[in-house]
Amino acid sequence: NNLWSAMFTYSLKGHALSAGYQKVTGNSDFPHINLGTGRTLHLITNGQIGKFASAGENTWVAGYAYDFAAIGVPGLKTKLIYFSGDDIDAAGSDNKEWERNFRVDYTVQNGLLKGVGLSWLNAATRGNDSRDLDENRLVVSYSIPLL
Repeated sequence: NNLWSAMFTYSLKGHALSAGYQKVTGNSDFPHINLGTGRTLHLITNGQIGKFASAGENTWVAGYAYDFAAIGVPGLKTKLIYFSGDDIDAAGSDNKEWERNFRVDYTVQNGLLKGVGLSWLNAATRGNDSRDLDENRLVVSYSIPLL
């Protein structure tokens, strides 16, 4: 099989608007190495839950991001992305799926907790060939400057 994709992003004053398209051709899902997580593909359609790389699948991607540093709140960022896949070849029928991902990130800019980051990731996925899933993740990170 073959997979091709394109993603375009326009940014202006903290805003970023993205649009993309991905097409999988062939009789099987796009192959990938599964190291236990199932999320090792590096595609424009890597969602928090799904990967949108099934046989015959066409996927549209739309996203919006905002960096609040543009209005004086450095370290705060948000991102919303929507994936819509259709024409999935499965047992003679064309299936559909979609996923919506929302993310809020904040990194402490100064003080005792400088470099500590908090991220909240929320996702929902629906499709006519899989079960509905909703997921929330809270990630705490810390960056250590080496130089």
